[in-house]
Amino acid sequence: MPIYIVVFFLIFLGLVLILGIDFSPQSKTISPSEVLRGAKRDLIIAKAPGRIERAWQYWLHLISLAQVPVPLFIILCLLSLTLGTVLGNLVMGDLSLAFFVGSCATPLPLIYIFLLSRKYIKREAEQLEGMMSSVTQAYLASNSIIAAFESYNNMRNKGLDPRLRRITPVDEFLIDVHAINPSVAEGLRKLQAKENNRYFDDWIDMLIRCTRNNELRFGLQPIIKAFNDSKIMQMEAETVTAMVWREYAFVVIMLLGIIPVLRLSNEAWYNILTKTAVGRVLVCVLIAATLGTSFYVLRVTRPLD
Repeated sequence: MPIYIVVFFLIFLGLVLILGIDFSPQSKTISPSEVLRGAKRDLIIAKAPGRIERAWQYWLHLISLAQVPVPLFIILCLLSLTLGTVLGNLVMGDLSLAFFVGSCATPLPLIYIFLLSRKYIKREAEQLEGMMSSVTQAYLASNSIIAAFESYNNMRNKGLDPRLRRITPVDEFLIDVHAINPSVAEGLRKLQAKENNRYFDDWIDMLIRCTRNNELRFGLQPIIKAFNDSKIMQMEAETVTAMVWREYAFVVIMLLGIIPVLRLSNEAWYNILTKTAVGRVLVCVLIAATLGTSFYVLRVTRPLD
């Protein structure tokens, strides 16, 4: 039972690190008047998507970007669990440690999908900036948010074979506004939840404010310019990111390679490491640290948004 708890804690800690969730208590005291103003604002502006919804949409989006079907992703996780258990049993000769190794190997497909989707994220960021720029230009000309998105959609699909068209978040937004819920603010919030980009978040927030005050539409262009500057910084950071992953992989190979090296060179130390309680704890800490640091490296090397 403790092994299951440790594995659950490691996976939870990894998701917290990569998503940047902050559990620190808020010390600011909110007065009743601020609560009332916040309630009125929520009636005017749709509520932003929660962390769970954003995390769920984000990982589903990464899996779709990597072109990995969800059933295949589940099979890969089970395969990682099986292969990790078998490999751990061959190297360590202990079933409990082998199962712990297999459990820690279960999130590896998630890490692989994140790395595989990096190039798609970069390409998507370019498309996202183009969409934001086109919609903004159309909105400045027409003073209508719906007309701006429709103009972008018509331009994107112009000359495209209908058989090659696919449903995009913008299509879903227009369908939602026209056929399901006429509230533009709520539709924009749903569109916001489908992208994990802080510049896109700011852009959507500004569009929602524009539904109340149309003069704020001129604040959309600076957000797009900041987005473009961030892309330039990302290009400069690619070399540093590759060096970080290369050095991290080298350190992990050295750490995990200690166990098979001890089995071949010093059987007494190997038995202490795999047969005694203290040795097993050290092995578990080593593997857990490897898993935790992998999620941390994913977080610090994620593409700038």
